[in-house]
Amino acid sequence: MHRVFKSTEIRGPCPGVFSADMAWKIGHATALFLQRSRHNIDESRRVANENAIVIGRDNRPTSEMIAAALSDGIRSAGAHVMDLGAVDTPMVWFAANHLQAVGAVQVTASGDPASENGLKIAGPGARPITGASGLQDIRRIATLLRVGRTGLSGRYERCDVRDAYGQRLRRTLRLSRGVRLLADAGEGVAAVMLHAVFAGIEGLAMTLMEEPPHADRTPDAGEHSLDALGTAVRAGGFDAGVWFDRDADRCALVAETGQTIPADAVLALLACNMLQEPACAGACIVHDVRCGTAALRAMQRAGAVLCRQRSGSAHIAAALAETGGLLGGDYRGRYCFRDSFFRESPATALALVLSILSAEQRPLSALAAPYMPAARISNARIEVRDPEASLRELGRAYRASRIDYLDGLTISDARWRCTIRKGEGEAALYLDMEADDRQTLDEKFADVVRTARQ
Repeated sequence: MHRVFKSTEIRGPCPGVFSADMAWKIGHATALFLQRSRHNIDESRRVANENAIVIGRDNRPTSEMIAAALSDGIRSAGAHVMDLGAVDTPMVWFAANHLQAVGAVQVTASGDPASENGLKIAGPGARPITGASGLQDIRRIATLLRVGRTGLSGRYERCDVRDAYGQRLRRTLRLSRGVRLLADAGEGVAAVMLHAVFAGIEGLAMTLMEEPPHADRTPDAGEHSLDALGTAVRAGGFDAGVWFDRDADRCALVAETGQTIPADAVLALLACNMLQEPACAGACIVHDVRCGTAALRAMQRAGAVLCRQRSGSAHIAAALAETGGLLGGDYRGRYCFRDSFFRESPATALALVLSILSAEQRPLSALAAPYMPAARISNARIEVRDPEASLRELGRAYRASRIDYLDGLTISDARWRCTIRKGEGEAALYLDMEADDRQTLDEKFADVVRTARQ
C-alpha cells in the first residue's frame, strides 16, 4: 500500500496497484482519522456536519468504481457520505465548506494517464491532508484493515452544489466589453464547471473546443492540447483560450496570438491587478520555487509580500492559509485564492483574467508581456544514474552561486537561475531554467546537464 501514498496525495495504476479494496480501506481509515482528530475540540471549531465527508470523482474509466468503494469504506466507519458525482476538484473543496462537512475526498489522478487513479484528501475547511498533516497516519490505519462488514453504516446522499458554486464564482467576473473565449475541457470534468460558472454570461461568448477524447493523456499531453488550442484561438479570432486538466484543478491560458501564457506570468498579472484594491494592498502572494524573475519583481513593485514555497497545490494552499495570503500559484497552473477557502480555483483565475482583459484596450499578449521571462527552458528531463548524487554534485559545482534546497536544488546567479528537482520514482532530474538572453540560457543549460551526468 505504501507505493500509492505520495507526499500530498494517493496515486497509482488502477485497477492494478490501486484497487477498489484499497479505496475501501483508505475511505474507512480517513473517516476514522477525521473522527479521532475531532475528539475534544473546542465548540467554536466544530462544523455543522461533523460526521459527514464530501466525495467527488473525475470521469476516468475507473473513477466510478473507486468512488463506490471509497463511499462504502467511509460509511463502514459510521461516517456519512455526501456524494457530488463527477465534478471538478475545486467544486469538491467548495462543497466541503458550503455543506460544512468535516472532510472531503476527490477520486482523481489529476493529469496522470487514464490507466492511473488516486485520491486527494482534505479535512475541515477543505484544508489539504498531506504526509506532514495526516496522510501517513491514514496509511498506517488502512494497512491494518480488512474489507468486510463492521456493523456500522453511515448515511449516503447525493448532493448538487453546481448552482451555488456558479453563483459564488460569477461574482468575480466583471465584463465591461465583450470577450470571445475558446475553452478546451479535454476529456475531463471541466465542462461541468464551465457550464455551471460561465454559460449564459452577458458579454462572454464562450465556445467549447470539440475534439476526440484524450484517452491516453499523460502529464505531457497537455502541451499537445495547448498547441491545438493555440492554433484554434488564432484561426478563430478569439480573445483568449483556456485549457483544463482532467480534474480541472489547474488551467493554462492562451493569448490571442496562440501563445501559451506561462503560469507565473498569469500569477503576476492577477496579483498586480488585485493588489490595486485598497483592501488588498500589501497582501502576501505565495509562489513556488520556479516563479520567474520578471514576475517576482513586478509583484514586489506592486507592493506584495512574497512567500516562496515548494511546488504543488497542497503546499501552496497550506502556506496561503498559514499566512492569510491573498493569492498563490505554482508553475503548473494551479491558482489558490483566499476567497476560495485558500484552495485552488482555476475558474476564479479565468474569471479575473477575463475581467482584466475586458477592462483593458490591450490584448492578452500585451497584458502578460511585462511578466514574461526573456529566455526559458521548462521541465527538461535529464536522465541520470543517481538523482541524489547528481543533486549533491550540482550543489558542489555551483557553490559560488546562491543555492538552496527548499524544493530540489535552486541555483541563482546574476544572469541566470534554475531549479532542478527529482523525478518521483525514476532515475531522472527535471530542470527549469531562465536567463537574460538565449545564448546564456543555452550555455548554462549545457553546463548543468553535463555536471548532472558526471
